[in-house]
Amino acid sequence: MTIDFNTVTVQLFKQFTMRYKGKTLFSKEAMPLRRSVLLAYLIIHRDQVSSVSALSELFCSHSKKPEGALRNLIYRIRQALSDIWPEDTFILSRPGGYQWNPAIPLQVDTQTFDALYRRFKLSEDIDGRIDLGLKLMELYAGDFNKLAQSRYEWVRQRSVYFRLAMTEMLKVLANDLAARQHRADLESIALSAISNAYIDESLHQAIIRALLSCRLFPQAVSYCQWLIDFFRHTLEIEPSPDTFKLQAEVIAAASPSTAPVHHHSLETIMAKLDAASENGALYCEYPVFRKIYTIVSNADQVPTSFFYLILITLKDASCFNNGQNRHAAMMVVKARLSHILCEDTVYTQCADNQFLILLPVQRPEKAEQLARRLCSHLDLDLGQTAYTLESQPLSRCNPLPPPHTHINS
Repeated sequence: MTIDFNTVTVQLFKQFTMRYKGKTLFSKEAMPLRRSVLLAYLIIHRDQVSSVSALSELFCSHSKKPEGALRNLIYRIRQALSDIWPEDTFILSRPGGYQWNPAIPLQVDTQTFDALYRRFKLSEDIDGRIDLGLKLMELYAGDFNKLAQSRYEWVRQRSVYFRLAMTEMLKVLANDLAARQHRADLESIALSAISNAYIDESLHQAIIRALLSCRLFPQAVSYCQWLIDFFRHTLEIEPSPDTFKLQAEVIAAASPSTAPVHHHSLETIMAKLDAASENGALYCEYPVFRKIYTIVSNADQVPTSFFYLILITLKDASCFNNGQNRHAAMMVVKARLSHILCEDTVYTQCADNQFLILLPVQRPEKAEQLARRLCSHLDLDLGQTAYTLESQPLSRCNPLPPPHTHINS
């Protein structure tokens, strides 16, 4: 999305952020919650004058002098804005109220979302809906003004609306992606649904069926288990019988015994291997990873090639965003790794809270760059204190332990 340098862009999903003329205001740093919510309210209702009485009722009803408290709030908001943009006046005093300055161009993520969602619902073209749906996913960074939901009813109502819109959109998008066999985007949807911990069981069932349709069997199996654990341990309710039926269907489809047997010549197999165009890193079970590690570490090293081991360890579940349990967090990390790591990389789950990555790089700096990139994504997915990341060159690594000493049983 192209944004004019002289247009104010406002993010209301997840947390209030305002960008203008190359400068940024983060609500956590610049103003307390009540001020950022009031500013968000004026921005959303910028086409009208918000009356003093209405604003006082919403934001200062606890005060003995609501109108005076409101004036003080407006003053402090203006001061915070002028500290960053001293030459601009964002909030105008109007007869009987206040209004966002209509002369300043403004783009708000939630209102862009509204416009795209209306187009999505009206579209009858699958490819067009897919494009719109992926844009909606990109916009939806998290719940609308999440920190303010418990204190302001209008914020809670808006948040519920957006979550319902995302739920309905993702159901349709999952089916569309399955119809077009867009496997990578479908995995992104699964990651988004798990990360946002939607409570609509039918949404998760729709995504699992789409994964099944795209023959993404391991992902479907893991998703089913996450869904059951999420309902039982997080929501503390039992999943519906349909979920267990779906799980049985997924397990049956994923079973090798159900796959048809075909016999091919070696030439045919080699031709298919040469024509294969699989992208992304290779996930394998720990014993296989250990064998690959042994082969690589014992091979003659090319002087311009380096191998690094990276270990990601998840901490206690209380550190995770969105109240995720450990199983859900591990699924999020696994899906994230499949999108970030390059196709020459191998990774595995080596314990119930750890992933191990074997990373080939041309220069050691590349390993550091990837580690920083991983951290930036995991900070958003889980939280900055939810994990640790360690790395070291292969030449300094000891032999990997056998599976029974590394994997919790």
